[in-house]
Amino acid sequence: MRGIQILRRKVRSFRDEVARWGLLADLYYYLMRSVSGTLVIARVFVRDLPAARPDELPDGFSVRPATRDDLLNASSNPALGLTPRSIYPAIRRGDRCDAAFCGAQLVAYVWRSCTEAPMGRGLSVTTSKPYRYGYDAFTLPQYRGIGLHDALSAVADNYCISRGFTMGISYGETHNFPSTRMTRRLGGRA
Repeated sequence: MRGIQILRRKVRSFRDEVARWGLLADLYYYLMRSVSGTLVIARVFVRDLPAARPDELPDGFSVRPATRDDLLNASSNPALGLTPRSIYPAIRRGDRCDAAFCGAQLVAYVWRSCTEAPMGRGLSVTTSKPYRYGYDAFTLPQYRGIGLHDALSAVADNYCISRGFTMGISYGETHNFPSTRMTRRLGGRA
């Protein structure tokens, strides 16, 4: 009986994804996930950083640079994907994490580096002016779609511009459709 419930949930999830992205895109997603241990196909995006004003946030939300303590406290929530093992090296490198808070709870974040940062799979990216590297952006599922990422990007972009970094560079795997859509919406060009 439990196996049937799991199968029904997977079928329902697949149908939802097909309705959102289309059958071919969804099949591509599953193909790329199945070969991700041996093959990665990614796009590099570049965009001009516009001086921007953060959008109005819903009541109870705020956006600001995350402190070390904010990040370490948030690392107790495994859904956020933050660990002391990733936080401490980023802070030592001088990377900046801007975060969105619902009350006192960290619910979304973006990392920016103006030097060198991890790209994944043992690789790293090194940048210099006028480029900054954007990596590791995440919003808890229940807080998606309310403009938190746009507000985070505006705060992070304004900070980078104030330091002379006027271009943004990032990368995303070709099957990460939400990330690609968000990057293009913010002006990213592959």
